[in-house]
Amino acid sequence: MTLSEHLPADIREVMDAYVGDLRPQPWRIRFLLLIDLLQEKLESGPAAEYRRLLQQWTGIVTAILEHLPPDSSVVECLGLMSISFNDQWRAQALGQRAGPANSDSSLSGFSA
Repeated sequence: MTLSEHLPADIREVMDAYVGDLRPQPWRIRFLLLIDLLQEKLESGPAAEYRRLLQQWTGIVTAILEHLPPDSSVVECLGLMSISFNDQWRAQALGQRAGPANSDSSLSGFSA
């Protein structure tokens, strides 16, 4: 089961619209449009909500990647894969094997 199948119907409709808009675009444009979406979310919400907004955006990116198969030969796509909730994509983007040990070691350099 995919992440997009778990989304509420109204959010899934919005995500499907994004997929339709993004599908004909090259990965560079897709990346820029998704970064713009993050900027809009952050500008519209209070600073105290940034962490939640970032998690929501990451979920949207992951769901969109489920419908626009990732291309690891494109750096912009690798950037999106590296922040996705999909362990295999994240590991592929970071040049590692998927698994909790690798996730822990890749995140050890970041403080919470």
